[in-house]
Amino acid sequence: MRLDQNQDSMGPPAAQLPAFLTIFPSIMLPMFLAVVDQTIVATALPAIAASTGKVERASWIVVSYLIASTIAAPVYGRLGDAFGRRRLMFVALAVFSAASVLCAASPTIELLTLARLLQGLAVAAS
Repeated sequence: MRLDQNQDSMGPPAAQLPAFLTIFPSIMLPMFLAVVDQTIVATALPAIAASTGKVERASWIVVSYLIASTIAAPVYGRLGDAFGRRRLMFVALAVFSAASVLCAASPTIELLTLARLLQGLAVAAS
């Protein structure tokens, strides 16, 4: 076996770079949105709970998000097989964006919890 045959089977590094640059951002954008969202909520949660006056219900804001994302992940896997992962990712990003607007506009902690639940359902697609 010749040395140049081994190099051809791996493919030139320059040919692999464009594929990486098209796939990597589409994977990282939803994950980045989820991480930034969790960071913002974790930082603002004490102030949110204090302003609504219902500190005992503040934990449900985080718990509803985590439970929804855990339950929805396998469902999104099956739906991705049936309808296509790309289409499902666009729908999930739209739901996540709408739920984020709902979070920002929620006047009560109950509505905020419901909006976080929707965000958890949407973020499971990533």
